[in-house]
Amino acid sequence: MARKRRTTTTTTTTPTTSTPIPAPATVRRGTRMGISAGAYLPARVVDAAVDLGVSWVRCSVESGWANALQSLAASVDYAHRKGIKVIHSVQNSGHSYHDPAANDRLVTFAVDTVRVAHVDCVEVGNEWNHAMFWKSPDVNIVPPVAQANLSTRIGSAVRTAYPLVPVITNGMSPEAEPLNPWTWWPTFLDAALPAQKATGWNGIGLHGFCYPELATTNPARWNPLMQIPTIVQQSRDRGITTDVWITEIGAPGFAINPPVVRGIALTEQRQLECWQAYIDVIHDLERGGIRLPNLEVVTAFDGDSATTGVELGFGLIRADLTRKPAWALVRSFADEIVPA
Repeated sequence: MARKRRTTTTTTTTPTTSTPIPAPATVRRGTRMGISAGAYLPARVVDAAVDLGVSWVRCSVESGWANALQSLAASVDYAHRKGIKVIHSVQNSGHSYHDPAANDRLVTFAVDTVRVAHVDCVEVGNEWNHAMFWKSPDVNIVPPVAQANLSTRIGSAVRTAYPLVPVITNGMSPEAEPLNPWTWWPTFLDAALPAQKATGWNGIGLHGFCYPELATTNPARWNPLMQIPTIVQQSRDRGITTDVWITEIGAPGFAINPPVVRGIALTEQRQLECWQAYIDVIHDLERGGIRLPNLEVVTAFDGDSATTGVELGFGLIRADLTRKPAWALVRSFADEIVPA
């Protein structure tokens, strides 16, 4: 019986190459903005961030608090489900740093905020040039060797464990000289410069408060935004090329019985004027080549993150959940299209 001859079919495949998708040339500014919530991160602050059109929130659950990591993890999980990223500022409970064992625990805690709680960015400390948040050793010791050494220990530990997670320095407070940012910052770097360089900081934390005066007219010594070009140059002179992250900025505004500070009533109108001045200065800085990768608004709701009576009015949203005039201005700022 004759066999049928088997036929074969040859298919030729032409290799194809995929064209990389170029990075966007521009982004909404809101992708680089957030809300600083205070110690804990309530769900309503995350929801407010979504409403404001920003992509980040910031909090500071402290090492030594009961169930700190579990609480933080739950908050971060909720934020991530809403499409919001989290900056976490690590601090010791009680804001004292004289105990080596407590500082060792803080280093471990910082790493665990990523490992356990999955935060998106670690800010190492909060206003460590300010006595309220660095109670011991004495904050007035300059150069700030203790702050520099602990910062680089924590930053290096996080960087080693999670090299892709941004790590930034403590948001500097607008203090009086010699502790204000542009005088304190170079001493902080020089106190441990090789370790500062090795840490590979992704950002320089700065708190840009200038109220009740306006950032457009207040002298630079009392105006952290105006100090940014100097801080950037001080860093470049030492081989550190990272940018400033404004991890807190805001102004209080009260509808009824506004407090008066240095002869200026802290009304909701003054809050609006302060925010407009901040925005004007930021635009000027950007036109001068300064890059500001992140800005955290203080804060969503009146009463959040308050340490004084004046700070009770920081919110863009009143206690009755209605929006102040500054809310619309900040939302418009978040909607700006800026270079990527």
